[in-house]
Amino acid sequence: MILSLSYQAKLFITTVVWGFILAFLYDAIKVLRMAVKHKKIFVYIEDAVYWIAVVLVVFLVLLGVSFGEIRVFCVAGVFLGMALYFSAVSPLFLKVSEKVVNAVKWVIRMFIEILLTPFRLLWRIFKVPCKKTGNFVTKISKKTLHLSGMYAKIYSKKWFKNLGILLKKI
Repeated sequence: MILSLSYQAKLFITTVVWGFILAFLYDAIKVLRMAVKHKKIFVYIEDAVYWIAVVLVVFLVLLGVSFGEIRVFCVAGVFLGMALYFSAVSPLFLKVSEKVVNAVKWVIRMFIEILLTPFRLLWRIFKVPCKKTGNFVTKISKKTLHLSGMYAKIYSKKWFKNLGILLKKI
């Protein structure tokens, strides 16, 4: 299908904007990686899913806007939008995002510290009595288990003796 020059210009600008948006989404994934540490395998999986989604989005945009025709200037527009974003906006966005992520992590860490402080104080107060009680209970339980083992041997001999008598009767 033959497209007018103005429609081709609109299509090119649309693909540049979509490239900008897709590059921003990749930076959002980078911010997520800053916030929560990922293993390399998950980074590879995220990247693969991202690029599959990019191909799908570009195809759907081209399907809706240029009737499914893949034109070189459309693909170039997507990559130009990505390049513009990564060169102009991305460094600033990542710096600000890193500061925000670090601030949120600090606030969460302080909140947890505030919540755990009473328990730490209680532990400092009751640490020595708890350890002494634990040692006492350990000694008692070892003696009890030792004695129960001796009783189990005595009763098992009687049990096997009675079992043998019962088996002989049958």
